[in-house]
Amino acid sequence: MSSANINIKELLQLCLKKELCFASYREPDEEIKTVIQRKGDPLELSDNREITGLPGFLVAPYHSDDSSNDSSKPMLIAPDVVITGDEVSGEIFSEVAGFCGAADGLGECREFHECDFDEYVNQVDRIVAAIEEGRFEKVVLSRIKVVEGDQRDKLVSMFLQMCEKYPFSLTYMFQAGEHLWVGATPEILVSMKDDVFRTVSLAATRMNLPANQDIKRWSSKERQEQQYVTDYISELLGRYGINSVEKGETYLRRASNLLHLCTEFTGKASEVNGKLTPLLRDLHPTPAVCGIPKEDVQDFLAEIEQHERQYYSGFLGPVNIDKEQIALYVNLRCMRVCTDHSRLYVGGGLTSDSVPEVEWSETVLKAKTILSVLHG
Repeated sequence: MSSANINIKELLQLCLKKELCFASYREPDEEIKTVIQRKGDPLELSDNREITGLPGFLVAPYHSDDSSNDSSKPMLIAPDVVITGDEVSGEIFSEVAGFCGAADGLGECREFHECDFDEYVNQVDRIVAAIEEGRFEKVVLSRIKVVEGDQRDKLVSMFLQMCEKYPFSLTYMFQAGEHLWVGATPEILVSMKDDVFRTVSLAATRMNLPANQDIKRWSSKERQEQQYVTDYISELLGRYGINSVEKGETYLRRASNLLHLCTEFTGKASEVNGKLTPLLRDLHPTPAVCGIPKEDVQDFLAEIEQHERQYYSGFLGPVNIDKEQIALYVNLRCMRVCTDHSRLYVGGGLTSDSVPEVEWSETVLKAKTILSVLHG
């Protein structure tokens, strides 16, 4: 092949066709980066493996349980080849063409449960009743929307469109073993760069409309939902002795056509080095994707939700692909792609003031983040 540059779209299509282990992503205000493994499956990580010294693209599920048959485990896609930008040289393209795919390719993954409106309303009613009884303060309920048919031919174009459409989010696609996912998420879980540690409390959702631009007009339910997350993170960082942390003022964070309430925490990354893995274990899942109290809510949701969240509401992002830089995002607004269907994952926070029909409408709104590009 000649040395002429080739568009990144062709490279990503090659990675999919050869079933290579790879991740392509674009952070806010950054160029697209693509990480490709030379051969084999991703590195499976144990829950106590310290990640601050590991280079690669990290993907972690909502809930990691060694006793589970679920295939979504914490993993790291190794950076054998790292490409920055939307073009690649002919030499690198030829090199990647010689890489070997994983032993187990993409499967049909047919086992799933898609609840309808009536079932969802019953689930919300049951959760609100439990909150009113004083068992929980907040619960985040999720659901799956299934799109029938093979979407793989659209996937690269879809990812590149998402990079353009959602400039304030991490947009990504990754393939690792039997898992192929694409998504766009505005919520940083943890970032570390230039000795600055950062995390955010992000919760509550409204359409990005002029009437919603005044934060004082947001409801007490929405404010309380976000305050739960803020208090949880503040207490946890104090428990880990991150004494340099400063909490900012709550503001409206834009994510394309949506707005969220957001509070930022910043501190010294040096106070986190060596203990990031246990901090993540306690931080995740935050009340923004689970609820309060966390352990009790997780057990309760295991009874109510009839689907596995897998990597939805887990976290993912680059770890030391750029030297001493970590950026992990909560995996929201995402879709798992299988050979004959795809699954969109959406959710919303419930409190005692929640109205089932309103909550359903919020999940429909969130699903449009992916659907508008898929059907565009």
